[in-house]
Amino acid sequence: MTLRKTLLSTFIIIILTIHIFIPNRAIALEADQQSAVYKLEKKIAKSYASKYCNAIAIGVSQEGAIKLAISENSEASFNPSLWSELLFSGKENLNLVNEERVADEVSEEVIKNCGGAIGLNGRKGVEEFKDYFNSKYISTKK
Repeated sequence: MTLRKTLLSTFIIIILTIHIFIPNRAIALEADQQSAVYKLEKKIAKSYASKYCNAIAIGVSQEGAIKLAISENSEASFNPSLWSELLFSGKENLNLVNEERVADEVSEEVIKNCGGAIGLNGRKGVEEFKDYFNSKYISTKK
Protein backbone atom coordinates (compact mmCIF):
# COMPACT_ATOMS: atom_id res chain seq x y z
CA MET A 1 0.00 0.00 0.00
CA THR A 2 2.82 2.48 0.68
CA LEU A 3 4.33 1.85 -2.76
CA ARG A 4 0.97 2.70 -4.28
CA LYS A 5 0.75 5.94 -2.24
CA THR A 6 4.31 6.88 -3.18
CA LEU A 7 3.62 6.33 -6.89
CA LEU A 8 0.38 8.29 -6.67
CA SER A 9 2.09 11.15 -4.83
CA THR A 10 4.91 11.22 -7.38
CA PHE A 11 2.44 11.23 -10.25
CA ILE A 12 0.46 14.12 -8.71
CA ILE A 13 3.65 16.13 -8.13
CA ILE A 14 4.72 15.62 -11.75
CA ILE A 15 1.31 16.67 -13.08
CA LEU A 16 1.21 19.78 -10.87
CA THR A 17 4.74 20.74 -11.88
CA ILE A 18 3.86 20.49 -15.56
CA HIS A 19 0.72 22.59 -15.13
CA ILE A 20 2.53 25.21 -13.10
CA PHE A 21 5.61 25.73 -15.27
CA ILE A 22 4.49 25.16 -18.85
CA PRO A 23 1.93 28.03 -19.00
CA ASN A 24 4.57 30.45 -17.67
CA ARG A 25 6.95 29.40 -20.39
CA ALA A 26 4.28 29.96 -23.05
CA ILE A 27 3.52 33.41 -21.67
CA ALA A 28 7.23 34.29 -21.71
CA LEU A 29 7.57 33.13 -25.31
CA GLU A 30 4.55 35.24 -26.31
CA ALA A 31 6.02 38.30 -24.57
CA ASP A 32 9.34 37.77 -26.37
CA GLN A 33 7.53 37.56 -29.71
CA GLN A 34 5.57 40.74 -28.95
CA SER A 35 8.83 42.48 -28.13
CA ALA A 36 10.35 41.24 -31.39
CA VAL A 37 7.32 42.46 -33.36
CA TYR A 38 7.48 45.88 -31.66
CA LYS A 39 11.19 46.18 -32.56
CA LEU A 40 10.37 45.12 -36.10
CA GLU A 41 7.65 47.80 -36.35
CA LYS A 42 10.19 50.41 -35.24
CA LYS A 43 12.74 49.15 -37.78
CA ILE A 44 10.16 49.28 -40.59
CA ALA A 45 9.08 52.79 -39.58
CA LYS A 46 12.67 54.03 -39.48
CA SER A 47 13.22 52.63 -42.95
CA TYR A 48 10.20 54.51 -44.35
CA ALA A 49 11.16 57.72 -42.55
CA SER A 50 14.82 57.66 -43.54
CA LYS A 51 14.03 57.00 -47.19
CA TYR A 52 11.43 59.77 -47.17
CA CYS A 53 13.66 62.29 -45.41
CA ASN A 54 16.67 61.45 -47.59
CA ALA A 55 14.58 62.03 -50.71
CA ILE A 56 13.31 65.36 -49.34
CA ALA A 57 16.91 66.37 -48.49
CA ILE A 58 18.06 65.88 -52.08
CA GLY A 59 15.18 67.94 -53.44
CA VAL A 60 12.58 65.34 -54.39
CA SER A 61 8.99 66.56 -54.02
CA GLN A 62 6.88 65.32 -51.12
CA GLU A 63 4.81 63.27 -53.56
CA GLY A 64 7.89 61.71 -55.11
CA ALA A 65 9.52 61.10 -51.72
CA ILE A 66 6.49 59.28 -50.28
CA LYS A 67 6.12 57.15 -53.42
CA LEU A 68 9.82 56.28 -53.27
CA ALA A 69 9.70 55.36 -49.57
CA ILE A 70 6.59 53.22 -50.00
CA SER A 71 7.84 51.44 -53.11
CA GLU A 72 11.25 50.70 -51.57
CA ASN A 73 9.61 49.25 -48.45
CA SER A 74 6.72 47.44 -50.15
CA GLU A 75 8.37 44.02 -50.27
CA ALA A 76 10.38 42.79 -47.30
CA SER A 77 12.65 40.67 -49.46
CA PHE A 78 13.76 43.84 -51.29
CA ASN A 79 14.45 45.72 -48.05
CA PRO A 80 17.97 44.96 -46.74
CA SER A 81 17.12 46.21 -43.23
CA LEU A 82 14.61 43.34 -42.90
CA TRP A 83 16.77 40.52 -44.27
CA SER A 84 17.95 39.40 -40.84
CA GLU A 85 14.33 39.25 -39.65
CA LEU A 86 13.36 37.13 -42.63
CA LEU A 87 16.32 34.87 -42.00
CA PHE A 88 15.52 34.25 -38.32
CA SER A 89 11.72 34.23 -38.15
CA GLY A 90 10.62 34.00 -41.76
CA LYS A 91 7.50 36.01 -42.40
CA GLU A 92 5.94 34.99 -39.08
CA ASN A 93 6.75 38.25 -37.25
CA LEU A 94 6.17 40.33 -40.39
CA ASN A 95 2.62 39.00 -40.50
CA LEU A 96 2.07 40.25 -36.93
CA VAL A 97 3.14 43.83 -37.66
CA ASN A 98 0.44 46.38 -36.83
CA GLU A 99 0.28 48.85 -39.74
CA GLU A 100 -1.37 51.51 -37.58
CA ARG A 101 1.57 51.48 -35.13
CA VAL A 102 3.99 51.60 -38.06
CA ALA A 103 2.18 54.66 -39.46
CA ASP A 104 2.39 56.32 -36.02
CA GLU A 105 6.11 55.61 -35.79
CA VAL A 106 6.79 56.75 -39.38
CA SER A 107 5.02 60.03 -38.69
CA GLU A 108 6.91 60.62 -35.44
CA GLU A 109 10.25 59.88 -37.13
CA VAL A 110 9.54 62.06 -40.17
CA ILE A 111 8.51 65.07 -38.09
CA LYS A 112 11.50 64.61 -35.78
CA ASN A 113 14.02 64.22 -38.62
CA CYS A 114 12.75 66.40 -41.46
CA GLY A 115 9.50 68.03 -40.35
CA GLY A 116 10.97 71.52 -40.77
CA ALA A 117 11.85 70.80 -44.39
CA ILE A 118 8.23 69.94 -45.18
CA GLY A 119 6.71 72.65 -43.00
CA LEU A 120 5.28 70.38 -40.29
CA ASN A 121 6.03 70.21 -36.59
CA GLY A 122 4.57 69.17 -33.28
CA ARG A 123 1.61 66.89 -32.64
CA LYS A 124 -0.45 68.55 -35.38
CA GLY A 125 2.36 67.91 -37.88
CA VAL A 126 2.56 64.27 -36.84
CA GLU A 127 -1.19 63.81 -37.36
CA GLU A 128 -1.14 65.61 -40.72
CA PHE A 129 1.76 63.52 -41.97
CA LYS A 130 0.13 60.33 -40.71
CA ASP A 131 -3.03 61.11 -42.69
CA TYR A 132 -0.92 61.86 -45.77
CA PHE A 133 1.17 58.70 -45.34
CA ASN A 134 -1.90 56.50 -44.82
CA SER A 135 -3.66 57.91 -47.88
CA LYS A 136 -0.62 57.29 -50.09
CA TYR A 137 0.03 53.87 -48.57
CA ILE A 138 -3.57 52.75 -49.10
CA SER A 139 -3.62 54.03 -52.69
CA THR A 140 -0.51 51.97 -53.53
CA LYS A 141 -2.13 48.79 -52.20
CA LYS A 142 -5.05 49.04 -54.63
